[in-house]
Amino acid sequence: MSKIYNIALVGVGFHATTTLLPTLIHLPVRLAAVVDRDEERANAVAHQFGCKAYSDTQQCYQAENLDAVLLCVGQKQHPTLIAEALSADLHVWAEKPAAENVEALDVIFPQVNASNKIAMVGYKKAFMPAVDKIKEIMAREDTGAFHHLVAQYPVGIPGAWLANSCHPLACILACAGPVDRLRLHLGKHGGGTLSLQFKDGGIGTLIMANKTKGLSERYQIFCEGAQIDLEDGNRLAWHRGGRGGKNNKWIGEGDDHGSITWEVQNCYARPDNRLEVTQGFHHELAGFFEAIETDTKPQLGGIAFARALTEIYQLVAENADSDAWLDCRSADWRVPVEQLATV
Repeated sequence: MSKIYNIALVGVGFHATTTLLPTLIHLPVRLAAVVDRDEERANAVAHQFGCKAYSDTQQCYQAENLDAVLLCVGQKQHPTLIAEALSADLHVWAEKPAAENVEALDVIFPQVNASNKIAMVGYKKAFMPAVDKIKEIMAREDTGAFHHLVAQYPVGIPGAWLANSCHPLACILACAGPVDRLRLHLGKHGGGTLSLQFKDGGIGTLIMANKTKGLSERYQIFCEGAQIDLEDGNRLAWHRGGRGGKNNKWIGEGDDHGSITWEVQNCYARPDNRLEVTQGFHHELAGFFEAIETDTKPQLGGIAFARALTEIYQLVAENADSDAWLDCRSADWRVPVEQLATV
């Protein structure tokens, strides 16, 4: 990128200081200011990173020459703060979740749509490098049609459904596209399964492994010509099937069959094996600044994507006692946002 962007970070709690601030090292930014209602906390972070501290966003925006603002304060405040940043003529990125409900996003969508600034939400799992590889494999002609996706994630209802269900859902939507309808099968301990039917014809199953001690996540994608497995975001396997031969070997000559496995390598200290990269933090923020530089409103991570994802976890949370099929009515987030009348 050709420019260094002056930014402010709003909200400097645990997540911001342990994950977002370390990620900024790898991005074309200068941290000009931090904002937090806890003035002592804001001053401490500002002193550590050599920037200004504020307790009020509007005061910060008026005093600093900013290009963009990063928000990390929680789903209740994010829609209002997104609108405020756009009104201040700033590009804005918000941590997940985007909002508590779709109604809050519907309120700000006209402003987002009309603005010449970029607004994006950081659903990190959609930006994992492994997900890029999955989409590359799924797009191959020899992979064939997508049939089924199975995901496993340690989340339950009510539990941390609002805060954490967006992680597997973001990965699922990034791989399989928008959801047409869904059905919940809830167990008595808060876990269960979520059945998904995608607009493009495939189906999906999210296994809600509530209160499991082994905190692992897994995704399996079944296509006509291949199976793809992703484990914990750092181990990807591409199963292409065997190739029969007259010699009865289970492993034949050549490399056009069988399985290929990629794993994060930790022999060397490199950016690509850091948590900020493997879990998608870096790529979501890099995508935000690339969208600014190219003046291209994002589809993945855009407000329409956030609305579609929010609708899913809202439908599930509000219909936990129902096992009926529920329709998802959000617009297809893959359509350029300028062409969307509503989200």
